[in-house]
Amino acid sequence: SVATYVAGKDEILIHRLEKTENFDFYDCVKSFTLQSDQWMLLERDSLPENHIVILDIKEFTLMLIAKSNVFFFQKFILYLLDAMPVHLTQVHVVNCPSFYEYMYGLIKGALPQNIRDIIHFHTDHMGLHQHIDKKYLPIEYDGEAESLVEQSQFWIKEIYEKRSFYMNDDLWKADVNKKVNKKAAAVDTSMSGSFRTLAID
Repeated sequence: SVATYVAGKDEILIHRLEKTENFDFYDCVKSFTLQSDQWMLLERDSLPENHIVILDIKEFTLMLIAKSNVFFFQKFILYLLDAMPVHLTQVHVVNCPSFYEYMYGLIKGALPQNIRDIIHFHTDHMGLHQHIDKKYLPIEYDGEAESLVEQSQFWIKEIYEKRSFYMNDDLWKADVNKKVNKKAAAVDTSMSGSFRTLAID
């Protein structure tokens, strides 16, 4: 599930895996991408100045990792960092299992140093209170904001309402017939004559 919370001029993005039964790595990536697209479609006066990301990995297991494509996930993270209009200032990984260092090691090499420097790991959610005001956190994290479950339902409803938009293949598939012909579009940079015959007024 994905939830967003306004925190002054900043925005908090929370990602949490709800169920692990019938887990499919690529379905999870597709779902996250859908929610990201919907997030960008939201009407707003301006984008938040900064973003705080919270990753809840309570349900993650070694079996789950074995079912995932780590190399694909590395590329997906880089895509998000380059393509999403966000300015990350904090990343919090909460409810970390005992093997979280192993998990982090699988993707650490793909992360830029400036991102590594802002990542914080917490064995539970209480560590969040040292960095984020409780009034901006959901009740699941002992905060005062709307429940994660309610927020998740909001996103699902929004996506379903735009189902026809997302199902339109014409929006997502490239038309190879419109591809620019490199030879035809090339600029002629050749010069006739020589510098010896160059006349300057």
